[in-house]
Amino acid sequence: MARQKKKRPSKKMVYIFVEGVTEKTYFDALRQKLRLTSVKMEILKLDNAGCNWVEKSLNQMRNNPNYRRDSNTEVFVVFDKDQLKKAQFETMLSLAKINDISIIFSNISFELWLLAHFEPITTANYSLRKTIEKLNQHLSEKYIKANVKQIDRLIDNYSSAILNTNTVLNVTYDNQGTNVAKMINKLKNNS
Repeated sequence: MARQKKKRPSKKMVYIFVEGVTEKTYFDALRQKLRLTSVKMEILKLDNAGCNWVEKSLNQMRNNPNYRRDSNTEVFVVFDKDQLKKAQFETMLSLAKINDISIIFSNISFELWLLAHFEPITTANYSLRKTIEKLNQHLSEKYIKANVKQIDRLIDNYSSAILNTNTVLNVTYDNQGTNVAKMINKLKNNS
């Protein structure tokens, strides 16, 4: 009588669609740091033309066979405020909700999340310039977007960043905040 093979549960697929190179660099490093072996992650940088990141992600999943979605797929779209208008932001939130996509948003920029690796973040609005100045101070060198060496230094403090953003997790257009920690916690719990 032949032995029956145990059926392994299929790996959860996670798509992380990002708008920028810094975000892609960060999440690639985080994937390695957390050794997310039970989660198959695909991190795709979206073309920067236009602003509807949710629509671009949906198009990618519809048109690219490598990004087909099933019931075992979780989708995150990561973007920041930059030059985004409030109406565009609200449209993306609605479209994401309809399509069961998690929005990961940083107001004013993703660099706010990077700063959280060093200090608590509040709803007091920093300018992008002020955020970069603070990063320069903490890094003891000039911050360079998507610099792999700097990101590797930051990534060791990801748990501090989670704690340092626990009061600014709400996705809002008008107040400074970032909810990157929510995604990281989900990824850790699924691994």
